[in-house]
Parts: sequence; structure tokens; C-alpha cells
Amino acid sequence: MLPRSKDIPQPHAYISEPLTGRKDLEDIKTFCHRIAGICQDAGLYPYLPFEHSDPVLHAGVTPQEVFAADKNLTQGARVAVFYLPGDPSGSFGVGGEMAIAANADLPMAMMIRRGTTLSSFEQGFIDVEVRGKDRGPVIEFSQPEEEIALSSLAQFLAGLQL
Repeated sequence: MLPRSKDIPQPHAYISEPLTGRKDLEDIKTFCHRIAGICQDAGLYPYLPFEHSDPVLHAGVTPQEVFAADKNLTQGARVAVFYLPGDPSGSFGVGGEMAIAANADLPMAMMIRRGTTLSSFEQGFIDVEVRGKDRGPVIEFSQPEEEIALSSLAQFLAGLQL
């Protein structure tokens, strides 16, 4: 059984990242753990979906269970952080959570690797829902700029009223 929002420490940050079909999955997980550390330092419990519904490690979890848990945990979050790690070798897998977070009127941070090719939906979402509604930062960075990007995320989280 996947956790629900009421089952995890509050307030929590929902950290969304692509999982399905990615060749760079371990790199994604490593960076997301760094994001989680920043969230924890800000007083937020970091919820990492891959710890509960990784499509390889948790192959027995049904798509319906993943959807229900991710929807509930995104809606119940204090903030959402979306990591777009560069051109996909599979799914970005964050579009659904982006829409759910916007519908829940959450503050959000977009962490985007430089050189990432965004879909029209993702670019439109960033322009309308993040920048247009001043929900939080759009942090674009390259490998050498990771510390600066994480520092920018920490500054954003520190400014939230928890």
C-alpha cells in the first residue's frame, strides 16, 4: 500500500522527477536526494515518489495505485519541486503532477537542466502557471552550477510560511 498525505510527516514537499524508461535514473535519484536534503533543512518532509513506486523496484504497484498516491500526495503537499533533468531517454513523467500542483494552488520550484528540450505543454505551464502566477522560481542550471541551483531552491523554501 502506498502512503497517503495523512500518513507522512507534515508539512511535506512533493519532489517530482521522471522515472519511466530513463537511462540516467541513478543520476536522477542522486540529485533528487540532494533536493530532499534542502527540503529537510527547510523543515519540510521530502516525499520522493521513487522510494515507493519506482517502476522497476516496485513493479507490483499498479498504475492506478501510483496515480492515486501521487495525486493525493501532490495535493496535500506544502510545496512541489519539479526536476527536469535534460533531454529524456524516456518520459519526463512530471506533467501530471505539475497540473495537480497548479490545481491545488501550490508554490512550486522548477529545477531544469540547461539544454533541456521542453514540450509545448511544459513550456506553457512554466510561462502561465509558474512565472505568470508567481508561484516560485524557474531554476535553470548546468552540472557545474548545481550548488548555485540548490542554494536558490533553499532561498525559495526559506521564504515560505510553513
